[in-house]
Amino acid sequence: MLDTALDASTLRLIASSHAISTFRLLPGNLLEVIFNPIALPDSNSNESASHGFVSFAIQRKKAFNQAYKIQNTAAIYFDFNEPVITNTVITPLALPIVSSFEPDPKGTKNLGLKISPNPTAKDFVVKTLGRLSGPGDIVLINAQGKICLTAQVVDLLNPINLTINGLSDGAYLVRASGKQGVLFGKLVIMH
Repeated sequence: MLDTALDASTLRLIASSHAISTFRLLPGNLLEVIFNPIALPDSNSNESASHGFVSFAIQRKKAFNQAYKIQNTAAIYFDFNEPVITNTVITPLALPIVSSFEPDPKGTKNLGLKISPNPTAKDFVVKTLGRLSGPGDIVLINAQGKICLTAQVVDLLNPINLTINGLSDGAYLVRASGKQGVLFGKLVIMH
């Protein structure tokens, strides 16, 4: 259920772990996202592949104070089973920017990941520039929102060397997640 402090007319899909069959806003500001089929493996047989996600963006209504905090919980349904209720997340309306997809020609305010070489045909290096440290993961997402590569990282503070195998040419979203938050970057693959 989207909070009344959010402007539902600005809702847009950003990314997802699997192809989405339905992304719509129902009466009462209920956001419905359906992955049909998602076919996640059981967490006991393949824990890392048993996860899915959806990411969306929405603007706040200007009438609400920036100090207002949104409390949100989701219900996840698998087939016809009872829903799995997520933990409640509290999000302030005004969040600092922690990533950027726009290039910074002067190199003075790049808040995202540094990825090189870019474009690449095979290998690339991801650097968090000291913004993330400790264990985490790097995920490569294609334009359809599908996860194409996942790497568990011991320390996000160090440069992460990755190899792409079998991925087609195009633009990809690179997401680094750690205890300090999430950073994004854009990678172009050209063979």
